[in-house]
Amino acid sequence: PDLHGDAHQALAALLLAGLVAPPPPPRNVTAAAAGAAAAAAAAAAEAEAAGSPPRPETWGWEWEWAGGDSVLVQLGDVVDRGDDSLALLGLLERLRAQARAAGGDVVCLLGNHELMNVQQDFRYIARGELRALALAGALPPLWEGAGREGPGEGATRHGRGMEEE
Repeated sequence: PDLHGDAHQALAALLLAGLVAPPPPPRNVTAAAAGAAAAAAAAAAEAEAAGSPPRPETWGWEWEWAGGDSVLVQLGDVVDRGDDSLALLGLLERLRAQARAAGGDVVCLLGNHELMNVQQDFRYIARGELRALALAGALPPLWEGAGREGPGEGATRHGRGMEEE
C-alpha cells in the first residue's frame, strides 16, 4: 500500500508481514530506560533552547529486520500527506542494510509522489512534514551515510551510482 508518510500504519503492515521486530530489550531495563529518558529530555531541552521543534518520536524507532531472506518491494508513495516521510525513508534504509546482511533485500521504487517532489511539486506535503524538513538539517542523519554519497559512493545495484555498473 501507499505509505504516504504514515509511519504507524507502515509499521503495522511490516509487523503483520513478519518483516520487522522490535529491538531486544536492554539487559538492565531500569538503567536503560532512565538513560533514554534523560537523553530524550536533554535533546528536547536543546531543541527548545535553539528554537527548534522537538525531534519526531518516529525518528527514534529502532525496529529490526526479521524477514530473513525475504525481499520487501515498496512500490513508491512513501512520501507526502503524512508527517513521517523522512522517518519512513530512514527506517527503510536501515532495514535495507539489515535485510541484505540476512540475505534479503528492501527495494524502494519511485511513485508519483516521489516524482512530484523531484519536480518541485510540493502541494501534498503535510505541515508536520515541513516542520520535520526544517528540523532535519539540525539532527543527525536518519541512517548511516545519509547525505554523504558523492559520485561513485554508496552505489547499489538498484539505482545510485549506475554509471559505474
